[in-house]
Amino acid sequence: MSQYATRVAFNRTDPTIVIITNGNCLIVYNVEKKIEKKRFTFQDNIGAISLAEPLFRTNMLAVVRYSSPKVVSIFDAKSEVFLHDNVVSSTAPVISLKFHTDHLIVVHDSKVVIHDMKKSAKTVRTTTPNPFGICAMASHKDYSIIAYPGDERGYVTVENLAQEHPPMKIKAHNGELTCLALSHDGSLLATASEKGTLIRIFNIATGEQTREFRRGTTTASITSIAFSRDCSKLACTSDKGTLHVWSVETSNRTSNFAFVTNLMNINYVSSEWSLSSYSGIEGKAECAFSIEDSSTVFVLTAMGKFMELKVPEQQGTAILLDSQNLLEDLK
Repeated sequence: MSQYATRVAFNRTDPTIVIITNGNCLIVYNVEKKIEKKRFTFQDNIGAISLAEPLFRTNMLAVVRYSSPKVVSIFDAKSEVFLHDNVVSSTAPVISLKFHTDHLIVVHDSKVVIHDMKKSAKTVRTTTPNPFGICAMASHKDYSIIAYPGDERGYVTVENLAQEHPPMKIKAHNGELTCLALSHDGSLLATASEKGTLIRIFNIATGEQTREFRRGTTTASITSIAFSRDCSKLACTSDKGTLHVWSVETSNRTSNFAFVTNLMNINYVSSEWSLSSYSGIEGKAECAFSIEDSSTVFVLTAMGKFMELKVPEQQGTAILLDSQNLLEDLK
């Protein structure tokens, strides 16, 4: 049986990715050095892993097993043992996780549960139906900012877990949200809706929209969005088999649709076409920038294909530097 990745989690503070396969295998891979760091095969007595979320640069992983879809455990990848076998027990299946130093964010279909590990307390936030478990967290360990679907269609809720201020609600789209991303320090939020033609950028401090990036003119499902570490670029992948990259620091090409809204005297942020793109990506894909170089983008597909691409300084197609199948030996 061919193996494929059922879950992929890029570690935003460490150059690694965590891959879970359909064959009970969990792989930790260093994308900068292009070496496999760890591989675990979970036997029946332990239970196959369905979700895994790394904690920054540590060996800790928050995991969910197929046998216990409502339970979150903490796995130590160095000692290869479960430190806490039942750290969180829910009444509904866990769809996704976010792991911070003091907080564990557990995402369900219609709610987000914020567990304060230090205070042994939890907060429940109601969301619109969220079957894909959409949730974003700032990757800097000193900024505990999260974003998740609000309780109204098209709204995003942004919350600073280090402060006691009420959450901020942002009207991002008219349709349902399908993807969210926060910058490294949590100062910027990127959003996409079910239409998949636009990505909108918001300033977290004010809640105001600052940019609008156009992926295309036809409907698509955006599968991932990522900011570069220095917040100079933004990338996304979609089911169109493409990667798009925009400049966040400078202006990109303006969409030809902007003049229509100007004629109608509508308050509109002109949509911008991507600085660079790449086509031919097969299957669902996740993307992330190199921590060391914002002009390098990594892409990993569900079939285990890992790609390293270089974004040109000027407008143009991204250059494929490396391509390999990380699951080749598992077939």
